[in-house]
Amino acid sequence: MSKYPQALQTKKVSTDRYDVFGKIKKMCEADGYVMARRPSCAPFVMSLGAWELLAKTPEAGAKIKVGGSTVYSVGEGE
Repeated sequence: MSKYPQALQTKKVSTDRYDVFGKIKKMCEADGYVMARRPSCAPFVMSLGAWELLAKTPEAGAKIKVGGSTVYSVGEGE
C-alpha cells in the first residue's frame, strides 16, 4: 500500500443551464449569487434562486428567457 493518499475522484457536475438564447455556463458561486456567462460574451451576476429556475436541457430552455438577471417564462402572458 502506498504511503500517499489516493487521489480523490471528482464526479462530473453539470454547470450548464439553458434559455431561449442558448447555453449559460456557471463560472462561480458565492453568498447566494452566481457569476455566469454565455459563450463568447461578458460575465454577468444573478441570484442563486434565479439560476435554479433555468432549464437543465436545451429543449426545456426554449420556454425560459433571462433578461437583466431575471428569469422569465416565455409565452405565459403573451
